[in-house]
Amino acid sequence: MPLAFPAVADLDVTLALREAAERLGVRYHVGITQSKDSFYGQRQPERMPVAEQLLSRWNAWIAGGVLCSEMEAAAIFVVSSVLKKRAGGIMLVVGNQELPPLPPEEHARRTDLGPLIRTAVEAVKTLIKKDRIASA
Repeated sequence: MPLAFPAVADLDVTLALREAAERLGVRYHVGITQSKDSFYGQRQPERMPVAEQLLSRWNAWIAGGVLCSEMEAAAIFVVSSVLKKRAGGIMLVVGNQELPPLPPEEHARRTDLGPLIRTAVEAVKTLIKKDRIASA
């Protein structure tokens, strides 16, 4: 696809994830994420030949209100669109590179995948129910 093709999550999947988080009492945010192809380009931009460009882009993402940075969602969203399938994203934000590292006990608490998995499963159940109603 052309680079300008939008990498967007399916609205029904996004809404199902939000509804599931609300039902389960899981803290959540809905918004824009940044997909990147280079972990160290963001984590250690000063080591890269295009350091100024990387830092400028990172500051633009922050100014634009991006909620998190990850490495897969955009590709999944574009491929799912081309294949006429639905896709959404649920991310677990563990830390913030702009802040000091978390203490070990807080890091362990934030890396608990249980709420994320329960939310995803609940969202899939919601989508199945809605699909059955729509096809009836």
